[in-house]
Amino acid sequence: MTTKIWRRLAGACAVAAFAAVPMSGASAQAENKCELNAYTIDEDPNGINIRSAPSNQGKVVGVIKAKKDDDVQVDIVAESNGWFRIKAYEHFAVTRNVKIDGWLHGSRLGSGLMIMQAGKASERLLEEPSARSKTLLLLTWDPGEDQQKQDLWAELPGDKREKIDFAKIKHAATAVLLACTGGYVKVRVHKYEGWVPAGRLCGNPVTTCN
Repeated sequence: MTTKIWRRLAGACAVAAFAAVPMSGASAQAENKCELNAYTIDEDPNGINIRSAPSNQGKVVGVIKAKKDDDVQVDIVAESNGWFRIKAYEHFAVTRNVKIDGWLHGSRLGSGLMIMQAGKASERLLEEPSARSKTLLLLTWDPGEDQQKQDLWAELPGDKREKIDFAKIKHAATAVLLACTGGYVKVRVHKYEGWVPAGRLCGNPVTTCN
């Protein structure tokens, strides 16, 4: 065998060996640690599929079926590409807790805003998951003196503001989960997106988190 042919074969074997090695480092990096609670907001009568991997191609390992007037809370431990890994979920109407390891897409999960659990307050939606990040907009909560007014406003750049009519628009005041990293959660509130500290969200659908 000539030297040139031998080098070609050796190079091909090296490439094949590299491709066969599992990219464990990349996989681990793609899964962000994320410890928080949330609740389901998808009302599909067929239920919400829990998958074995963060993808619609992942095997269905369970289904969360919530009946009318039933609230379901999930315990989240990680996030990857908009999918959230859960270790358990709990039905409040029937007081049933299910242990399971699987993934739910963030569009089916939401949390409440802590600012809506007390008096006048505001919350920054951040551009990046950092306390030093630029503020994209300010969410302002005003329950009124008699707790009947209950206005939620988006304070926008250029001294603009928009009232978020959550009484008419379903889930408009819900923080829908988009991503999670480093103790921060990216959420969508109405049509606005940004990062908030995980501790500024309330994932309990039936009680306050104060």
